[in-house]
Amino acid sequence: MDPNPVHLIFRAIKKYGPLKREELREYTGVPYHELDMYLVAMCVKKWLEVDEGTARFYIVRPLFPPMSDKDRAGPENQFFEYETIQALEGAVPGHLLPEEHPYKQYLPAGWNQAGQYDCVGMATAILEQLNYYACTGDFPTPAEMAAAKANLTVKAGGCSLLYDQWYRTTFSAWFPYVISREMAGLSGTPGSYCSMAIQAVKTVGGVSWDDCYSPKNVFCASEDVLSPKTKGECKEIAKGHKIDGYATISTWEGLKTAILTSPAHCAIMPINVYETGPDPDDNLRMIGKVIGAHALPWTFVDDVKDRVGCWNSWGPTYPQITWIDRDYWQHCAGKAFTPIDKDEVLIAKYLYALVTVDANVPCQFSVNGEIRPEDLTFSAMLEKEKEYLIKAIPKAPENYIESEQYFDLIPFQDTHYTFTFHQRPSPSPDTSWISELFERLRKLFRWVMIRTNGEPIRIGE
Repeated sequence: MDPNPVHLIFRAIKKYGPLKREELREYTGVPYHELDMYLVAMCVKKWLEVDEGTARFYIVRPLFPPMSDKDRAGPENQFFEYETIQALEGAVPGHLLPEEHPYKQYLPAGWNQAGQYDCVGMATAILEQLNYYACTGDFPTPAEMAAAKANLTVKAGGCSLLYDQWYRTTFSAWFPYVISREMAGLSGTPGSYCSMAIQAVKTVGGVSWDDCYSPKNVFCASEDVLSPKTKGECKEIAKGHKIDGYATISTWEGLKTAILTSPAHCAIMPINVYETGPDPDDNLRMIGKVIGAHALPWTFVDDVKDRVGCWNSWGPTYPQITWIDRDYWQHCAGKAFTPIDKDEVLIAKYLYALVTVDANVPCQFSVNGEIRPEDLTFSAMLEKEKEYLIKAIPKAPENYIESEQYFDLIPFQDTHYTFTFHQRPSPSPDTSWISELFERLRKLFRWVMIRTNGEPIRIGE
């Protein structure tokens, strides 16, 4: 039995989910006077929190707000569809278990975002690393990997930045996180999107972990002042580490196939996470309440149990590999993204046309009934030779002659279309009351006499 009460508490909560004080005493065997001391210390360190409603302790994970069904679905017609490019008609049989994965032994063990909200960057860095192995066949030596160390500090921007030291083929997680937020125009509230992160790798590229440290302490995490290289220097270095293209994955069969057959054997995808930890087989469970959303790199397939596995970024106290099955994916997963090579990009360009739509006034746009989030312009990847109905409704229809406009489109090439709405003419001001007023005044004073020098004067004649 592990004598460390901290380990016992963590293990009990991971196994049984959030627990009350009495339940922790039962499951850990730690006396109350010691248990209370450790629980207080773990809460102060933000390792645990207490649900005030249930008085249960749970492990703190840096998560984003849970995704709604609309968030998980995401906008349609925005990206190349992996299933369309691959002409998938069903699942490709096969499995890629951890012991069979060609690159698993070269991944960073104990990958840890700590208290940082950069899970999108952590997932993207693993994707970049796997893609690098697939493209170059350049693997780290055992001696290089043995040099990895956790929790080093360096002075950066006036504070002590806490980071992990990795090895030559490990990519920076902070760089794609920062660039994705920059491209999306995000500021303030932490977080980013898998769609923006993979776009950042395509348009800007990636850098090594030692070009841009990934801060583990939130208070020392600058998005403007990177360390040790500047943001400008990192962008120049990144140009040598871009991907040819990427596609989104919308089906369970497509996700498994992408992991099995793509060169990187990886897709990044966000999921909603529940308060109850993994089961003994490291399967995530939909038990309790959803506590947040988490982006992960999915790189394993277990075809027998119909599940996919990820490389976690929650450090050594959490299982390095956890799994979700088809049911969990269906209820909790968002859009997945995977790199595609030059040949697949050519296929995608052959299959898709880029349709750009704009309007001269703010509108609600829709494509085949699917509402778009933009209001002045949008671009959509539409399959060629398919029929689409694109509609625009002004946000203030009462101000325009046309209440809505639409056009039918069968794209054969990249197309640009503009909706033009014409403003209703302003009604002429009603001046009849002025004439009526003057007429009444004229009648009122018609026979009023004002004497000047004794002579009568008639007003209004």
